[in-house]
Amino acid sequence: MRSLFWKWALGILLAVALSHSFGIFHLARRMDDERSALLHELVAVQAGEVVAFANTTHGPDRERKILEFAETHDLNVHLAPAPPPHAPPQVQSFRLADGSFLIAAPDFMGPPPLGFAGLLLQLVLVIGVVFAVVTWLLRPLAKDLGELSFAVDRIGGDRLGARVPVPNSGPLREVSESVNRMADRIEHLVNHQRQLFQSISHELRTPHARIRFRLDALERAEDVQQRTREIAAIEQDLTDIDDLLGELLAYLKLDVELPIADPSPWSAEEALAEAVARIRPFRPEVRITLQVDPEVGFAVPQKWFVRAAENLLSNAQRYAKIDVIATVALVAGAPTLLIDDDGPGIPEADREALLAPFQTGDRSRSRATGGIGLGLAIVSRIAEKTNGQVRFEVSPIGGARVGLHWPSS
Repeated sequence: MRSLFWKWALGILLAVALSHSFGIFHLARRMDDERSALLHELVAVQAGEVVAFANTTHGPDRERKILEFAETHDLNVHLAPAPPPHAPPQVQSFRLADGSFLIAAPDFMGPPPLGFAGLLLQLVLVIGVVFAVVTWLLRPLAKDLGELSFAVDRIGGDRLGARVPVPNSGPLREVSESVNRMADRIEHLVNHQRQLFQSISHELRTPHARIRFRLDALERAEDVQQRTREIAAIEQDLTDIDDLLGELLAYLKLDVELPIADPSPWSAEEALAEAVARIRPFRPEVRITLQVDPEVGFAVPQKWFVRAAENLLSNAQRYAKIDVIATVALVAGAPTLLIDDDGPGIPEADREALLAPFQTGDRSRSRATGGIGLGLAIVSRIAEKTNGQVRFEVSPIGGARVGLHWPSS
Protein backbone atom coordinates (compact mmCIF):
# COMPACT_ATOMS: atom_id res chain seq x y z
CA MET A 1 0.00 0.00 0.00
CA ARG A 2 2.92 2.35 0.67
CA SER A 3 4.22 1.57 -2.81
CA LEU A 4 0.88 2.58 -4.28
CA PHE A 5 0.89 5.77 -2.23
CA TRP A 6 4.33 6.79 -3.43
CA LYS A 7 3.46 5.96 -7.05
CA TRP A 8 0.40 8.17 -6.87
CA ALA A 9 2.34 10.94 -5.16
CA LEU A 10 5.19 10.78 -7.69
CA GLY A 11 2.81 10.71 -10.65
CA ILE A 12 0.83 13.72 -9.49
CA LEU A 13 4.02 15.55 -8.56
CA LEU A 14 5.61 15.04 -11.98
CA ALA A 15 2.42 15.96 -13.80
CA VAL A 16 2.00 19.20 -11.87
CA ALA A 17 5.69 20.07 -12.06
CA LEU A 18 5.91 19.49 -15.81
CA SER A 19 2.72 21.41 -16.42
CA HIS A 20 3.93 24.32 -14.29
CA SER A 21 7.38 24.29 -15.91
CA PHE A 22 5.89 24.36 -19.40
CA GLY A 23 3.74 27.29 -18.37
CA ILE A 24 6.72 29.15 -16.90
CA PHE A 25 8.91 28.67 -20.00
CA HIS A 26 6.06 29.64 -22.28
CA LEU A 27 5.39 32.77 -20.24
CA ALA A 28 9.10 33.67 -20.12
CA ARG A 29 9.41 33.31 -23.90
CA ARG A 30 6.36 35.46 -24.43
CA MET A 31 7.62 38.12 -22.02
CA ASP A 32 11.03 38.16 -23.73
CA ASP A 33 9.45 38.57 -27.16
CA GLU A 34 7.24 41.41 -25.94
CA ARG A 35 10.23 43.08 -24.25
CA SER A 36 12.34 42.83 -27.42
CA ALA A 37 9.56 44.33 -29.55
CA LEU A 38 9.12 47.19 -27.09
CA LEU A 39 12.86 47.95 -27.00
CA HIS A 40 13.06 47.78 -30.80
CA GLU A 41 10.30 50.36 -31.12
CA LEU A 42 11.86 52.55 -28.44
CA VAL A 43 15.27 52.50 -30.13
CA ALA A 44 13.73 53.39 -33.49
CA VAL A 45 11.95 56.42 -32.02
CA GLN A 46 14.90 57.70 -29.99
CA ALA A 47 17.50 57.04 -32.66
CA GLY A 48 15.67 59.22 -35.20
CA GLU A 49 16.67 62.38 -33.36
CA VAL A 50 20.24 61.13 -32.86
CA VAL A 51 20.57 60.39 -36.60
CA ALA A 52 19.33 63.88 -37.44
CA PHE A 53 21.84 65.37 -34.99
CA ALA A 54 24.69 63.26 -36.43
CA ASN A 55 23.93 64.36 -40.02
CA THR A 56 24.23 68.04 -38.99
CA THR A 57 27.31 67.67 -36.81
CA HIS A 58 30.84 67.96 -38.24
CA GLY A 59 34.33 68.48 -36.99
CA PRO A 60 36.94 66.54 -35.04
CA ASP A 61 34.69 66.21 -31.96
CA ARG A 62 31.79 64.92 -34.00
CA GLU A 63 31.70 61.39 -32.52
CA ARG A 64 31.99 62.66 -28.92
CA LYS A 65 29.13 65.12 -29.49
CA ILE A 66 26.98 62.37 -31.00
CA LEU A 67 27.66 60.08 -27.98
CA GLU A 68 26.80 62.84 -25.52
CA PHE A 69 23.59 63.64 -27.40
CA ALA A 70 22.66 59.95 -27.50
CA GLU A 71 23.11 59.65 -23.72
CA THR A 72 20.44 62.29 -23.22
CA HIS A 73 18.09 59.96 -25.17
CA ASP A 74 19.05 56.83 -23.16
CA LEU A 75 20.90 55.27 -26.08
CA ASN A 76 24.28 53.67 -26.49
CA VAL A 77 25.66 54.46 -29.94
CA HIS A 78 28.82 54.25 -31.95
CA LEU A 79 29.80 54.90 -35.54
CA ALA A 80 30.87 52.08 -37.84
CA PRO A 81 31.61 51.73 -41.53
CA ALA A 82 29.10 48.86 -41.81
CA PRO A 83 26.32 47.35 -39.69
CA PRO A 84 27.23 44.30 -37.55
CA PRO A 85 26.39 41.01 -39.28
CA HIS A 86 24.74 39.37 -36.21
CA ALA A 87 23.04 41.74 -33.81
CA PRO A 88 20.24 41.14 -31.27
CA PRO A 89 16.80 42.62 -32.07
CA GLN A 90 17.38 45.58 -29.71
CA VAL A 91 20.50 46.73 -31.64
CA GLN A 92 19.64 48.68 -34.78
CA SER A 93 21.74 50.23 -37.56
CA PHE A 94 21.01 53.57 -39.22
CA ARG A 95 22.79 54.87 -42.39
CA LEU A 96 24.11 58.43 -42.10
CA ALA A 97 24.48 61.01 -44.83
CA ASP A 98 28.23 60.43 -45.15
CA GLY A 99 27.74 56.70 -45.79
CA SER A 100 28.75 55.50 -42.32
CA PHE A 101 26.38 53.73 -39.95
CA LEU A 102 25.08 54.66 -36.52
CA ILE A 103 24.75 51.55 -34.35
CA ALA A 104 22.20 52.21 -31.56
CA ALA A 105 21.07 50.11 -28.60
CA PRO A 106 19.07 50.89 -25.42
CA ASP A 107 21.11 52.39 -22.62
CA PHE A 108 19.81 49.62 -20.24
CA MET A 109 18.98 46.25 -21.79
CA GLY A 110 18.81 44.43 -18.44
CA PRO A 111 18.86 40.69 -17.87
CA PRO A 112 16.25 38.36 -19.41
CA PRO A 113 12.93 38.31 -17.51
CA LEU A 114 13.60 34.88 -16.08
CA GLY A 115 16.96 33.23 -16.39
CA PHE A 116 17.75 29.53 -16.21
CA ALA A 117 18.72 29.73 -12.54
CA GLY A 118 15.45 31.50 -11.71
CA LEU A 119 13.49 28.91 -13.61
CA LEU A 120 15.29 26.09 -11.84
CA LEU A 121 14.73 27.67 -8.42
CA GLN A 122 11.05 28.20 -9.12
CA LEU A 123 10.71 24.61 -10.36
CA VAL A 124 12.28 23.29 -7.16
CA LEU A 125 9.92 25.40 -5.06
CA VAL A 126 6.92 24.15 -7.05
CA ILE A 127 8.00 20.52 -6.64
CA GLY A 128 8.41 21.01 -2.90
CA VAL A 129 5.01 22.63 -2.46
CA VAL A 130 3.26 20.03 -4.63
CA PHE A 131 5.01 17.21 -2.77
CA ALA A 132 3.86 18.56 0.57
CA VAL A 133 0.28 19.03 -0.62
CA VAL A 134 0.11 15.59 -2.28
CA THR A 135 1.50 13.93 0.82
CA TRP A 136 -1.03 15.71 3.01
CA LEU A 137 -3.91 14.75 0.71
CA LEU A 138 -2.99 11.15 -0.03
CA ARG A 139 -1.75 9.97 3.36
CA PRO A 140 -5.30 9.53 4.81
CA LEU A 141 -6.33 7.70 1.64
CA ALA A 142 -3.29 5.43 1.86
CA LYS A 143 -4.09 4.74 5.53
CA ASP A 144 -7.69 3.82 4.70
CA LEU A 145 -6.55 1.60 1.83
CA GLY A 146 -4.10 -0.14 4.13
CA GLU A 147 -6.81 -0.86 6.71
CA LEU A 148 -9.16 -2.04 3.95
CA SER A 149 -6.53 -4.41 2.56
CA PHE A 150 -5.71 -5.74 6.04
CA ALA A 151 -9.37 -6.39 6.87
CA VAL A 152 -10.03 -8.12 3.52
CA ASP A 153 -6.99 -10.35 4.09
CA ARG A 154 -8.36 -11.28 7.54
CA ILE A 155 -11.77 -12.09 6.12
CA GLY A 156 -10.15 -14.20 3.42
CA GLY A 157 -8.09 -15.92 6.11
CA ASP A 158 -11.23 -17.31 7.83
CA ARG A 159 -11.55 -14.41 10.27
CA LEU A 160 -15.17 -13.92 9.27
CA GLY A 161 -15.86 -11.52 12.13
CA ALA A 162 -13.30 -8.98 10.88
CA ARG A 163 -14.68 -5.69 9.60
CA VAL A 164 -13.26 -2.65 7.85
CA PRO A 165 -13.13 0.61 9.85
CA VAL A 166 -15.47 2.99 8.05
CA PRO A 167 -13.96 6.48 7.62
CA ASN A 168 -16.18 9.45 8.43
CA SER A 169 -15.74 10.80 4.92
CA GLY A 170 -13.69 10.34 1.81
CA PRO A 171 -13.81 8.21 -1.34
CA LEU A 172 -13.41 4.92 0.55
CA ARG A 173 -16.43 5.35 2.83
CA GLU A 174 -18.86 3.64 0.46
CA VAL A 175 -16.29 1.00 -0.47
CA SER A 176 -15.73 0.16 3.22
CA GLU A 177 -19.46 -0.06 3.87
CA SER A 178 -19.89 -2.35 0.85
CA VAL A 179 -17.05 -4.60 2.03
CA ASN A 180 -18.63 -4.82 5.50
CA ARG A 181 -22.00 -5.73 4.01
CA MET A 182 -20.31 -8.38 1.93
CA ALA A 183 -18.51 -9.70 5.04
CA ASP A 184 -21.82 -9.81 6.94
CA ARG A 185 -23.37 -11.79 4.12
CA ILE A 186 -20.43 -14.19 3.90
CA GLU A 187 -20.41 -14.74 7.66
CA HIS A 188 -24.17 -15.35 7.65
CA LEU A 189 -23.93 -17.82 4.76
CA VAL A 190 -20.99 -19.73 6.25
CA ASN A 191 -22.62 -19.97 9.69
CA HIS A 192 -25.88 -20.98 8.04
CA GLN A 193 -24.14 -23.72 6.07
CA ARG A 194 -22.37 -25.00 9.15
CA GLN A 195 -25.63 -25.18 11.09
CA LEU A 196 -27.30 -26.80 8.11
CA PHE A 197 -24.66 -29.51 7.79
CA GLN A 198 -24.82 -30.19 11.52
CA SER A 199 -28.58 -30.58 11.27
CA ILE A 200 -28.26 -32.83 8.21
CA SER A 201 -25.80 -35.03 10.07
CA HIS A 202 -28.22 -35.31 12.97
CA GLU A 203 -31.24 -36.01 10.76
CA LEU A 204 -29.43 -38.68 8.74
CA ARG A 205 -28.04 -40.37 11.82
CA THR A 206 -31.52 -41.31 13.11
CA PRO A 207 -32.84 -43.31 10.10
CA HIS A 208 -29.38 -44.76 9.60
CA ALA A 209 -29.36 -46.09 13.15
CA ARG A 210 -32.89 -47.43 12.74
CA ILE A 211 -31.94 -49.28 9.55
CA ARG A 212 -28.91 -50.83 11.23
CA PHE A 213 -31.04 -51.89 14.20
CA ARG A 214 -33.73 -53.40 11.94
CA LEU A 215 -31.16 -55.27 9.86
CA ASP A 216 -30.00 -56.93 13.06
CA ALA A 217 -33.63 -57.69 13.94
CA LEU A 218 -34.18 -59.03 10.42
CA GLU A 219 -31.34 -61.49 10.85
CA ARG A 220 -32.90 -62.74 14.11
CA ALA A 221 -36.48 -62.89 12.76
CA GLU A 222 -37.98 -66.33 13.18
CA ASP A 223 -41.09 -66.06 11.01
CA VAL A 224 -42.14 -64.51 7.71
CA GLN A 225 -44.46 -61.93 9.27
CA GLN A 226 -41.70 -60.48 11.43
CA ARG A 227 -39.37 -60.36 8.44
CA THR A 228 -42.05 -58.60 6.43
CA ARG A 229 -42.56 -55.99 9.17
CA GLU A 230 -38.84 -55.32 9.45
CA ILE A 231 -38.43 -55.01 5.68
CA ALA A 232 -41.37 -52.59 5.52
CA ALA A 233 -39.86 -50.54 8.35
CA ILE A 234 -36.49 -50.41 6.54
CA GLU A 235 -38.22 -49.31 3.33
CA GLN A 236 -39.96 -46.55 5.29
CA ASP A 237 -36.61 -45.38 6.70
CA LEU A 238 -35.15 -45.34 3.19
CA THR A 239 -38.16 -43.34 2.03
CA ASP A 240 -37.54 -40.88 4.87
CA ILE A 241 -33.93 -40.53 3.74
CA ASP A 242 -35.06 -39.95 0.12
CA ASP A 243 -37.53 -37.33 1.31
CA LEU A 244 -34.85 -35.65 3.39
CA LEU A 245 -32.39 -35.53 0.49
CA GLY A 246 -35.07 -34.26 -1.89
CA GLU A 247 -36.10 -31.46 0.46
CA LEU A 248 -32.48 -30.66 1.20
CA LEU A 249 -31.59 -30.38 -2.49
CA ALA A 250 -34.60 -28.12 -3.03
CA TYR A 251 -33.52 -25.94 -0.12
CA LEU A 252 -29.88 -25.72 -1.26
CA LYS A 253 -30.97 -25.02 -4.82
CA LEU A 254 -32.51 -21.77 -3.65
CA ASP A 255 -29.04 -20.57 -2.58
CA VAL A 256 -27.52 -20.96 -6.04
CA GLU A 257 -30.45 -20.44 -8.39
CA LEU A 258 -31.50 -16.84 -8.74
CA PRO A 259 -35.22 -16.34 -9.19
CA ILE A 260 -35.96 -15.11 -12.68
CA ALA A 261 -39.45 -13.86 -13.41
CA ASP A 262 -41.40 -15.85 -15.98
CA PRO A 263 -41.41 -14.19 -19.43
CA SER A 264 -45.24 -14.38 -19.62
CA PRO A 265 -48.00 -14.04 -17.00
CA TRP A 266 -49.21 -17.24 -15.35
CA SER A 267 -52.43 -18.16 -13.60
CA ALA A 268 -52.37 -18.34 -9.80
CA GLU A 269 -55.45 -20.58 -9.89
CA GLU A 270 -53.73 -23.09 -12.18
CA ALA A 271 -50.58 -23.01 -10.04
CA LEU A 272 -52.62 -23.69 -6.88
CA ALA A 273 -54.50 -26.49 -8.62
CA GLU A 274 -51.16 -28.07 -9.52
CA ALA A 275 -49.99 -27.87 -5.89
CA VAL A 276 -53.28 -29.35 -4.62
CA ALA A 277 -53.05 -32.25 -7.07
CA ARG A 278 -49.65 -33.16 -5.68
CA ILE A 279 -50.67 -33.30 -2.02
CA ARG A 280 -54.31 -34.46 -2.17
CA PRO A 281 -53.55 -38.24 -2.21
CA PHE A 282 -51.91 -38.07 1.23
CA ARG A 283 -55.20 -37.21 3.00
CA PRO A 284 -58.02 -37.33 0.49
CA GLU A 285 -60.62 -36.88 3.22
CA VAL A 286 -59.49 -33.27 3.86
CA ARG A 287 -61.48 -30.77 1.81
CA ILE A 288 -59.27 -28.20 0.04
CA THR A 289 -61.04 -25.07 -1.19
CA LEU A 290 -59.51 -22.52 -3.56
CA GLN A 291 -60.57 -18.87 -3.44
CA VAL A 292 -58.65 -17.04 -6.14
CA ASP A 293 -59.05 -13.45 -7.29
CA PRO A 294 -58.23 -13.68 -11.03
CA GLU A 295 -57.05 -10.06 -11.08
CA VAL A 296 -54.17 -10.79 -8.67
CA GLY A 297 -50.80 -11.56 -10.25
CA PHE A 298 -47.44 -12.44 -8.73
CA ALA A 299 -44.07 -11.15 -10.00
CA VAL A 300 -42.31 -14.36 -8.91
CA PRO A 301 -41.33 -17.50 -10.85
CA GLN A 302 -44.27 -19.89 -11.17
CA LYS A 303 -42.30 -22.96 -10.08
CA TRP A 304 -41.29 -21.33 -6.80
CA PHE A 305 -44.86 -20.19 -6.17
CA VAL A 306 -46.06 -23.76 -6.74
CA ARG A 307 -43.38 -25.14 -4.44
CA ALA A 308 -44.21 -22.67 -1.66
CA ALA A 309 -47.96 -23.34 -2.04
CA GLU A 310 -47.39 -27.11 -2.03
CA ASN A 311 -45.36 -26.96 1.19
CA LEU A 312 -47.90 -24.72 2.94
CA LEU A 313 -50.84 -26.85 1.77
CA SER A 314 -49.08 -30.06 2.80
CA ASN A 315 -48.43 -28.70 6.28
CA ALA A 316 -52.03 -27.49 6.62
CA GLN A 317 -53.40 -30.80 5.30
CA ARG A 318 -51.37 -32.76 7.82
CA TYR A 319 -53.03 -31.05 10.79
CA ALA A 320 -56.43 -30.04 9.44
CA LYS A 321 -59.55 -31.75 10.79
CA ILE A 322 -61.55 -31.48 7.61
CA ASP A 323 -61.00 -28.10 5.89
CA VAL A 324 -58.11 -26.28 4.22
CA ILE A 325 -58.72 -23.00 2.37
CA ALA A 326 -56.20 -21.49 -0.07
CA THR A 327 -56.87 -17.83 -0.87
CA VAL A 328 -55.21 -15.53 -3.41
CA ALA A 329 -56.12 -11.89 -2.83
CA LEU A 330 -54.76 -8.40 -2.39
CA VAL A 331 -53.94 -7.68 1.25
CA ALA A 332 -53.10 -4.02 1.91
CA GLY A 333 -52.50 -3.68 -1.82
CA ALA A 334 -49.97 -6.54 -1.95
CA PRO A 335 -50.56 -9.89 -3.74
CA THR A 336 -50.88 -12.54 -1.03
CA LEU A 337 -51.34 -16.30 -0.68
CA LEU A 338 -53.22 -17.30 2.50
CA ILE A 339 -53.44 -20.92 3.68
CA ASP A 340 -56.01 -21.60 6.44
CA ASP A 341 -56.74 -24.85 8.24
CA ASP A 342 -59.10 -25.89 11.05
CA GLY A 343 -56.45 -27.81 12.99
CA PRO A 344 -54.92 -27.09 16.40
CA GLY A 345 -53.03 -24.00 15.23
CA ILE A 346 -49.39 -23.04 15.76
CA PRO A 347 -48.35 -21.70 19.20
CA GLU A 348 -47.01 -18.17 18.95
CA ALA A 349 -43.77 -19.20 20.67
CA ASP A 350 -43.04 -21.70 17.86
CA ARG A 351 -43.86 -19.55 14.84
CA GLU A 352 -40.57 -17.85 14.05
CA ALA A 353 -38.50 -20.93 14.95
CA LEU A 354 -40.42 -23.07 12.45
CA LEU A 355 -38.97 -21.04 9.57
CA ALA A 356 -35.45 -22.31 10.35
CA PRO A 357 -34.20 -25.56 8.76
CA PHE A 358 -34.93 -28.82 10.61
CA GLN A 359 -37.19 -27.14 13.17
CA THR A 360 -40.33 -29.21 13.79
CA GLY A 361 -41.71 -27.36 16.80
CA ASP A 362 -42.10 -28.38 20.41
CA ARG A 363 -43.79 -31.76 20.32
CA SER A 364 -45.20 -31.13 23.80
CA ARG A 365 -47.37 -28.37 22.36
CA SER A 366 -50.64 -28.76 20.52
CA ARG A 367 -49.08 -28.73 17.07
CA ALA A 368 -45.56 -29.51 15.92
CA THR A 369 -44.91 -29.61 12.22
CA GLY A 370 -43.51 -33.12 12.25
CA GLY A 371 -41.88 -34.34 9.05
CA ILE A 372 -38.38 -33.35 8.15
CA GLY A 373 -38.49 -29.74 9.20
CA LEU A 374 -37.60 -28.24 5.81
CA GLY A 375 -41.07 -27.46 4.46
CA LEU A 376 -41.58 -24.08 6.09
CA ALA A 377 -37.84 -23.34 5.83
CA ILE A 378 -38.13 -23.70 2.04
CA VAL A 379 -41.15 -21.41 2.03
CA SER A 380 -39.21 -18.85 4.08
CA ARG A 381 -36.23 -19.15 1.73
CA ILE A 382 -38.42 -18.67 -1.35
CA ALA A 383 -39.95 -15.58 0.27
CA GLU A 384 -36.51 -14.20 1.08
CA LYS A 385 -35.20 -14.79 -2.45
CA THR A 386 -38.27 -13.15 -4.04
CA ASN A 387 -38.62 -10.19 -1.62
CA GLY A 388 -41.62 -11.77 0.07
CA GLN A 389 -42.54 -12.30 3.72
CA VAL A 390 -44.09 -15.16 5.71
CA ARG A 391 -46.56 -14.31 8.47
CA PHE A 392 -48.39 -16.51 10.99
CA GLU A 393 -51.86 -15.69 12.29
CA VAL A 394 -54.88 -17.39 13.80
CA SER A 395 -57.20 -18.69 11.10
CA PRO A 396 -60.83 -17.57 10.97
CA ILE A 397 -61.80 -21.26 10.74
CA GLY A 398 -60.08 -22.08 14.00
CA GLY A 399 -56.60 -23.34 13.16
CA ALA A 400 -53.51 -21.72 11.72
CA ARG A 401 -53.21 -19.15 8.96
CA VAL A 402 -49.90 -18.83 7.12
CA GLY A 403 -49.67 -15.86 4.75
CA LEU A 404 -47.09 -15.43 2.02
CA HIS A 405 -46.99 -11.72 1.08
CA TRP A 406 -45.14 -10.23 -1.87
CA PRO A 407 -44.68 -6.57 -2.73
CA SER A 408 -47.05 -5.25 -5.37
CA SER A 409 -45.70 -5.73 -8.89
